[in-house]
Amino acid sequence: MRGRVPPGGDEQRLLDLWSPPEGAGEPVGCVATSFTFSASLFEEECLARFAGITSDPESDGAAWLIEREERLAALACAVALVDARHCRGRRSLRWDLVPVRVPGAALHAKVSVLLWARRLRLIVASANLTEEGYRRNQEVAGVLDYGADTPGPRSCLEGILSLLEEVVGYSDAGPAGARCRAFVADVRRRAEGWCGRDTSRVRLVITGPGRPSALDQLRGQWERRARERPSAATVVSP
Repeated sequence: MRGRVPPGGDEQRLLDLWSPPEGAGEPVGCVATSFTFSASLFEEECLARFAGITSDPESDGAAWLIEREERLAALACAVALVDARHCRGRRSLRWDLVPVRVPGAALHAKVSVLLWARRLRLIVASANLTEEGYRRNQEVAGVLDYGADTPGPRSCLEGILSLLEEVVGYSDAGPAGARCRAFVADVRRRAEGWCGRDTSRVRLVITGPGRPSALDQLRGQWERRARERPSAATVVSP
């Protein structure tokens, strides 16, 4: 789908989700997780959109390098947490590529937390941070935006931030891990006034070591809302 959601949803390129929403303000920092990874896609497409880089790495040459240095140097944090078996590609002094080793499992989450001065965006997607995931495959993504005038569900935000803290704990990240933890703490602080009441329409389900299965978690949600139980479900897989 090259970044489109299934029929019935809003069709949009996945890379556009990294661009700031209206009134977002200056970029502050971002953290993303992935199973497989493309360093060039992350730097030249995702981070470029997030940080508002307008020059092009192919046609603008030195101008791109200068603007990239200036814009990325202003970020408090830019981290890609990637499963250790696929954590390869060029490194940068302006963003961190961190290998994650989950005992007896794999890091398969694809979540991104993007923070601007006046907006916060959570992305939960099926797409890896690769050319295939963001440009060629059929993928799906859920997006939540938070701000003073657009409050979002607190439980989803806390669930994602706690997941990031757990994932960093599976890495030997050193200074990069410290930057990531400080960023998560900053997101919590800034977003305190951006959270509204949770609604039954949005729930976060996270699986992994020590957690119930996705089906058990969904069943628990439905049992508390008997009148809202679904009558059918569709599973999409290649």
